[in-house]
Amino acid sequence: MPNLSGGGQPHKPPLNALARFFNLIYKFTKLLDIMKLINYLLAICVVLGISSCDAIVGIFEAGFNTGVIIVLIVIVLIIAGLFKMFGGSKKQ
Repeated sequence: MPNLSGGGQPHKPPLNALARFFNLIYKFTKLLDIMKLINYLLAICVVLGISSCDAIVGIFEAGFNTGVIIVLIVIVLIIAGLFKMFGGSKKQ
């Protein structure tokens, strides 16, 4: 069929509603891929911006504080158990 529109491009038929919907979804998923890439790049920049030594120090400080609290609780439980075993609260 000859092109009667006068342009160099062949005439494209208009897209029906379903094809436009799928085209919109395709463009949206491409946008999401770009947004994911931006999020990954920001995360990498943040990770590289934080000194690794500072991060490790923070982790060990939290672990140390938790360990001290657990040890203190165990010591208190042992002392309370010893008082109960040997009758530290007997009335005479």
